[in-house]
Amino acid sequence: MATSSSLVFLLLALSLVLGGPVITGSVNVYIIYYGDWPAGSGQNVIENFIRSLNAGSTGQGKPSEPKVKRWWAISAAYYQQKNGRKAKVSSTVRLAGTVYDDYSAGQEFGNNTVWEVISSKIGEGNAFSYDPHGIYLLLTSPDVTVPDYCKVYCGYHTMDYIGSNAVIYSLVGHHGQCPDGCGAQNTSPNGNPAIDATVSTIAHEIAEAASDPDARSGWYDGNGEENADKCSYNAGPTKTGRDNSGNEYLYNLVGMKGMRFLIQQNWDRQKNKCATQRKYGWGGFF
Repeated sequence: MATSSSLVFLLLALSLVLGGPVITGSVNVYIIYYGDWPAGSGQNVIENFIRSLNAGSTGQGKPSEPKVKRWWAISAAYYQQKNGRKAKVSSTVRLAGTVYDDYSAGQEFGNNTVWEVISSKIGEGNAFSYDPHGIYLLLTSPDVTVPDYCKVYCGYHTMDYIGSNAVIYSLVGHHGQCPDGCGAQNTSPNGNPAIDATVSTIAHEIAEAASDPDARSGWYDGNGEENADKCSYNAGPTKTGRDNSGNEYLYNLVGMKGMRFLIQQNWDRQKNKCATQRKYGWGGFF
């Protein structure tokens, strides 16, 4: 965390704690599907989105369509000062692993259960190896209750330690539990409104975890808001599609295999506003 002696530079509406960490290596996402996740519960939508974040991913619609990987380009413009140089958030995003947990801690979580479940999956002999560039993402099924979920937050990210190893992790609950509070629309590009809304929160938390892994020590503004906080529930310009029943839905990004998403915008630190996408170019961006 930042200390009173930290050098803080105001950069328009966001502040950077000099030396504050970002994820500069490949951003590796590990998913724990906790509870009841039978086949066809939306895992394909979640995993398509994460794979589509990678700058090298292909098949993201027509050239003119807004692309998921260009949404991540906004995150890849954030940096830390390292050895006198800017070290940027990686443009490489990988789905590094998935595992299912059949209620190892029951259906009703306590205040420490999220960390207990995640930490039990990391290390020798467990599902995942420790990864200093990893974001460990816990996704709960609709029948799992988590303190303050739907009331205070739709998801969160933070950091804790296993021994001396810093673990970056996030919880995102199933948005079918609170469609009014965490949902986006009653129709859906992928036939699953709750999962489509959940994906937007996953995007929010991954973007913040990459640019501010140890909350409030990297990028945040004077109100304590991180980049994605500044654009919550703001999807920006949208397009209209129709599902198999002819119902209209909204989308603003296209992922691999042409899969469509409605994802909140992120804060473009260089343009000082919420944006749906940036383009990769010479030197990283243009």
